[in-house]
Amino acid sequence: MILHVTQCLELIKMPNILLSFIVPVYNTEIYVKKCLDSIIEGIKICPFKCEIIVINDGSTDNSAQVLSQYNNFTNIRIFSQPNSGVSAARNLGIREARGLYIGFVDSDDDINPTVLSVLLEKLQQNAPDVFEFYYQVISTETNVTKVCSQKIHLVPPKGTGREIFPLLSQNSCFEIIVFSRFYRREFILEKQLFFKPLIASEDCEWILRVFFHAASVTFVDDIFYNYKLARRGSLTSTSSLGKYLSHMKAIDYIYIEEFTHIISNDITNQNFITYMNKLSLAQFYPSFEYLFSNVCNPNKDILEREMLQRNYVLRYEKRTDKKIFYYAYASGILPKNVCSYFYRMRRKLRINT
Repeated sequence: MILHVTQCLELIKMPNILLSFIVPVYNTEIYVKKCLDSIIEGIKICPFKCEIIVINDGSTDNSAQVLSQYNNFTNIRIFSQPNSGVSAARNLGIREARGLYIGFVDSDDDINPTVLSVLLEKLQQNAPDVFEFYYQVISTETNVTKVCSQKIHLVPPKGTGREIFPLLSQNSCFEIIVFSRFYRREFILEKQLFFKPLIASEDCEWILRVFFHAASVTFVDDIFYNYKLARRGSLTSTSSLGKYLSHMKAIDYIYIEEFTHIISNDITNQNFITYMNKLSLAQFYPSFEYLFSNVCNPNKDILEREMLQRNYVLRYEKRTDKKIFYYAYASGILPKNVCSYFYRMRRKLRINT
């Protein structure tokens, strides 16, 4: 693999830190010790230098007291801020990181320590903008473990983000998560890839931007990250209006601020935008489902008004009419009644404008 000049220079002058783990913490006093201990164990047996950046995001439980136990660890830096959300915490971590690469770990998850050395050896050999690995989902209630992969046999082991994303998406195996990858820090800073201030869907919005700009993406099949299901509840079971409105705000960021300026006959760009549209429908399905799940829902009018104000998916598929909704229905992303509703809404918008 031919490295960019800047990447070569970074590797040459890298007696410092290869990887910075960024760990936002909010009210995870029960879990955060196991999380940090797993990373520390991996660093101890790893020949590469790493650091851990912990951001206490205004926790109101005893997380701060647990973190104080790590004050004397030389490879851990702990920051505190008023509660500002995971996006702000991650952004602080990105700015404070000193590693050539950064990786994100949720404080109620952990890693497989023995795999870290293997990963970093491969990371140093390839030096991509984005380095992707496998993770496993562990249910603490049922003790069932499921390995989640990107099915890397379906895509080339290396490629640009714009090439890889459509290939993964068309096989329904693109992961809209941030923890199954390491990211070259200078690439993140150069492209100003900071998280938007969202309370939901921040991962989807961010990872789409990352893949759009990534000049190189590398895949390996090592299982490194343990995603715990114990504390998570689905959006559809949580009646937080703010989360659903945040879904829509994420769509605003994606389509208005980031990608509407992309007018190109380049087939790579066209494929990226096409699959981004489809992925977004799947990602933001909880908002649709919530809207239709209860006709008496007091928030239904608010959500419908928000969608109408945004002209929603009509913005980016004007010429295809029913196409995007046919895809959503045929692939099972959206129920028929939801597709029909939005198609009627588009006709209404077209008549009124």
